[in-house]
Amino acid sequence: MMLHLSNPQARRVQAASLNFNSLTNKFKLFAFCIVSQFTSFCLSEPQSGSDAFAMQTNAVKDGDHYVINGSKIWISNAAFARVFIVFVNADVTKVSE
Repeated sequence: MMLHLSNPQARRVQAASLNFNSLTNKFKLFAFCIVSQFTSFCLSEPQSGSDAFAMQTNAVKDGDHYVINGSKIWISNAAFARVFIVFVNADVTKVSE
């Protein structure tokens, strides 16, 4: 399943979603991206830049959802986006120094 989205951020969201999402959520997210055209890709952090292996933002399961702790910088389309793909570390024992 590949949609051709004109926005570079939307293409990054699409790529991330293809790898880490259920089929139902993929259809919902892609439909929303097509309508809104403003999506955001949240990877870079103040201490680690865009080094995903040194990412310190984490997610902790709390019931049926996750709580995200940390900060992101250089978020393209942040003022306009309605969809944000936030990269986090769900296993803090695997953070590289």
